Amino acid sequence: MKIKGGFIRWKAVVPGLVTTALVAVFAIFFLDWTVEWAIEKAGTMANGAKVELSGVNINYSTGTVTLKGLQVTDKGAPMTNAVEIESMKLSVAIKPLFWRKVIVEKGEIIGVRTGTPRKYSGAIPKEAGEEKTGEDKAKKAGESEPGTDYKGKGKEALSGMIGNLKDQYDPGKLKAEDLASYRKVQEETARVNGVAAEWEGKADAIKSDGKLDEAKALLYRIKGSDYSGAAGIKKAADDAKEAQKLKSELKQLSDAVSSAKTSLASEVAKAKGAVKEIDALKKQDIDNAMGQLKGGAFSAEGLTRAALGPEYFAKLETALGWFDKIRGMMNKKGKKGEKPAPPAPRKGKDIPFEFKYSWPAFHLKVATITGVTAGDNPIEYKGEIRDVTTDPAMVGRPIVIDFKGGAGSRTLILKAVLDYTGERPRESVAFSYDGIALAGTRLGDVNGPVGIRDGKGKADCEVKTSGETINGTVVFNADPVAITHEGKSASGTQEKLYAVVHDVLVGLNKLNVTVVISGTIKKPGFQVKSSMDKAFGGAVNALMKKELDAMRAKAQARVNELVDGEKGKLTALVDGKSAGALSKLGVKGNSLDSVQGSIDKAIADLKAKGEGAALKSVPTQAPAGAVKKGLKLK
Repeated sequence: MKIKGGFIRWKAVVPGLVTTALVAVFAIFFLDWTVEWAIEKAGTMANGAKVELSGVNINYSTGTVTLKGLQVTDKGAPMTNAVEIESMKLSVAIKPLFWRKVIVEKGEIIGVRTGTPRKYSGAIPKEAGEEKTGEDKAKKAGESEPGTDYKGKGKEALSGMIGNLKDQYDPGKLKAEDLASYRKVQEETARVNGVAAEWEGKADAIKSDGKLDEAKALLYRIKGSDYSGAAGIKKAADDAKEAQKLKSELKQLSDAVSSAKTSLASEVAKAKGAVKEIDALKKQDIDNAMGQLKGGAFSAEGLTRAALGPEYFAKLETALGWFDKIRGMMNKKGKKGEKPAPPAPRKGKDIPFEFKYSWPAFHLKVATITGVTAGDNPIEYKGEIRDVTTDPAMVGRPIVIDFKGGAGSRTLILKAVLDYTGERPRESVAFSYDGIALAGTRLGDVNGPVGIRDGKGKADCEVKTSGETINGTVVFNADPVAITHEGKSASGTQEKLYAVVHDVLVGLNKLNVTVVISGTIKKPGFQVKSSMDKAFGGAVNALMKKELDAMRAKAQARVNELVDGEKGKLTALVDGKSAGALSKLGVKGNSLDSVQGSIDKAIADLKAKGEGAALKSVPTQAPAGAVKKGLKLK
């Protein structure tokens, strides 16, 4: 029997073989270049600046991929590489590649260096109408590029503190109407003028002249009267009764004078109290006038930021920003044990086979790292990195980076655990670098560049995150250290203040800086504490106090000039207006007191004369009781 067509469908097999051959040829001749291009493109997009490789080599027989000359540009400094790696040798599992999964069983990362110079700029060129960098996107979103919030902040704080004080405040510009003390003088002057007429009126209202004349007339009559005999007894009694009544009326007038004097004394005391209050208001006016200078009071942290250099805070913020970048690379939707989607079904009968493998898209299981630190006196270090993957939930283990190195007394230690296996990302990084060579280090600018001539330092950093929250500390110590400061020329108060700052900087032989990190990974906040603070605070505040005291003296002189003359007029007004009323009341009071004394004496004399007249008119035989009864005066 003739079999038509045979068992092999050559029309399907031949095209498949041709396609396979073409893929094999492409892989042999072009795959290395394709991988290099893909890595550079993906890395550049993630970094926001150029990521470049000098070459890629793929060994199909051993399943190894070697990346050579990796350069990752520092976005903030395009002529510098943030990281440069001599070579990366990766042993890749073959089977997962058929499912487009890259599983690196082990790796070897050699020659890691940081802060290396570039031959040309690694910035991404902009094309017309196209946003090429993260900076453009940040500007569009109304956000600042990492670190820009700290540029110039120290200088701004310093400039506000050491600006020419006369430019900030001129006592000669004070106006009388703006002073509470001056307004109080005017207010009290108007009040005193209003009540002074009442003072005079109260004194004039006491009509004592008529009673005084009446009393004088009575006294004159009593003095010239004869009180002998029976008629004398009656006359003495009548005159005494009249004198007693007059005495009572004079007493009422005297009480009225005393009351008026008390009232007037109270008014005068109130007016003089207002004069004292004006002195207190003058002090308040001076404090208010100086308030704008106090409002710009010296900030040691602001000056410390300027001296240390805002760019270091920018670098710290950029480094912390990598937490967010790394999170973005993770497969947040991946679930533990998730299986890849099955291939598209072909025509014909499908025979299902259970797929027993489960891989993430990428998983670097373990890789050794060797590298050197930046600078003229580098430290070699080595360590390993584990479980870098696009699907941490599937792998079920955090990324661990652990390396250390040393040279003599110098040591370098890094331990990082990046846990993305759960719903809430958590990172923990501990870093220590002891024996940092500081000679030639550029710091900030305080009216001239600040740098370190010589010294060694130690940096310790501990940062932890939970979700979006971040907290930690960076502690830097340098002992001993020699700081340089090239101050620029200035004038006036600026010259004195810059001289103080210069003396503090060049006089430091120890330096401690603690940066407290808080906030979120996208918006971290930094609080700076430094051994500079106390030195700056004591020296600068002493000079500022001296300058402010001089300005206060000028302000006080100006306030005195505007207020004291008016205050003197008010004092004279109070004294003048009260003197007339007090004088009148004093004269009336003295006259009433004098006449009352004379009345008392006259009443006593009348009593004596009446008793004498009675004795003369009584017979010697009369009983003693009768005589006593006749002596009674009413």
